[in-house]
Amino acid sequence: MNRLSRKYLQAIIIVVILLCVFYKLNEKYPSSTTIKGILSENGEGIEISEVVTVAKINDTESLVFYRDVLNNLYSALVKKTIRNRWIMKKYTGAIPLINSVNSVYKNKLIWTWNNFETITFTYGVIYDSNITRITIGADEAFLLKDIGMWYFIDKVKRSLPNDDIKGYNQDNQLIYSYYPDKALN
Repeated sequence: MNRLSRKYLQAIIIVVILLCVFYKLNEKYPSSTTIKGILSENGEGIEISEVVTVAKINDTESLVFYRDVLNNLYSALVKKTIRNRWIMKKYTGAIPLINSVNSVYKNKLIWTWNNFETITFTYGVIYDSNITRITIGADEAFLLKDIGMWYFIDKVKRSLPNDDIKGYNQDNQLIYSYYPDKALN
């Protein structure tokens, strides 16, 4: 075997080893070909009813809102890998979509603020059907009126929520408000 063909053989072996290592690193997390598949696989025993909406964060990451068979709302940050498979990076706990008479949530709306690796966001459920618009600071939240869900993806990554959350009726009258600086006192 001459010197040139030996170098080519070594280069091919190195490339194959690197590809195997790269493939194994990509399999560090469970993956699926569909978003619903990865939510079901990583959902800690949660039986998923449906993916409610998917908000694209960038070319590879999306924020997914989904509900379970008990009508609870969840969110998860998912990422599409180079191999065109989905992995779940983080997920949140449940918010009940229905405000029952015995619920501890007697408010007009409930919400949760989340600080994931690459984004911060607020999402929640509207229990007062009179609320038709929600603002976070000066920005509008996105509403899914058919199920009473809303969300806001913050453009500034923060360590604490520091914007007012306000709910308005169809006449643009303020009927719900949360002011973080007053809530912390």
